Amino acid sequence: MLYKFSRICVAIYVALFHRFKIIGKEHIPINGRVIICANHQHLIDPMLVAICTRRIICFMAKKELFEGAFGFLIKRLKAIPVNRDGNDSYSLKLALSVLKKDGVLGIFPEGTRIVNRTNAPKFKSGVAMLAIKTKTPIIPIYIEGSYKPFGKLTAVVGEAYELSEYYDRKLSSEEYAEISNHRIARSILDLNVRIGQNIERV
Repeated sequence: MLYKFSRICVAIYVALFHRFKIIGKEHIPINGRVIICANHQHLIDPMLVAICTRRIICFMAKKELFEGAFGFLIKRLKAIPVNRDGNDSYSLKLALSVLKKDGVLGIFPEGTRIVNRTNAPKFKSGVAMLAIKTKTPIIPIYIEGSYKPFGKLTAVVGEAYELSEYYDRKLSSEEYAEISNHRIARSILDLNVRIGQNIERV
């Protein structure tokens, strides 16, 4: 399978040239539906996240990536096209299908790569809506380091949590956005502290 082959190739590359380290890999369950949310700085981030688990992750990606020669490849990697300019019922249907089958959905909540962060993240409301409406646990992942050759990269996997206090409640799009930008964003960014703590122990 192309997905597994690509994951192995990237795993070898980042092990040799980036000393890629995963902290908290055990937090990803071996079965059951889950939404993985991570920060996004580089094109290889989806594969870095994929290396964190043996399970196949269906990533949500901007629809522009599905055009041209690269489009054939990304489709084979189980990605879901997303229209970032407005509501996208088709991508939502595909995402719900993944969770209904107890699969793993991968989302970069900021909707684009943020290389040099200068302010607080602005997450899309969709991630909170999916997690709440499907009652699916969220697993945060934070990726940090240098993507240049021989620069060290680290991924910290946080513990799964649920937004159960919002289950079965009627929420507005503004409320979903607030949950994404506070609760979910915080769960990802707080993992950066664990990278520093782990380095100090070494």
